[in-house]
Amino acid sequence: MSTYLVAFVICDYDSISNKTLKQIDVAIHTPPGLLSQAQFALQTAVQLMDYYDDFFGVAYPLPKQGSIFCHTPRRLPRTSSVINCLK
Repeated sequence: MSTYLVAFVICDYDSISNKTLKQIDVAIHTPPGLLSQAQFALQTAVQLMDYYDDFFGVAYPLPKQGSIFCHTPRRLPRTSSVINCLK
């Protein structure tokens, strides 16, 4: 895991968050109107962080983890990406 990954995003994003079993705050940030799509990403991220802690036997070392959902406009090829970042 690289702790130096940084993303600069200029937008008025909405966000949702939840905590893992070990009380790590996980947040997903999305452009306005896309929170319904981010709910699945949040649920999956929380479950995977708990699973990876158990599977690898190494606890996540930071107090929080954030992801940014970047959506490509419709006039471009239909792709989207999630960028993991620390905030």
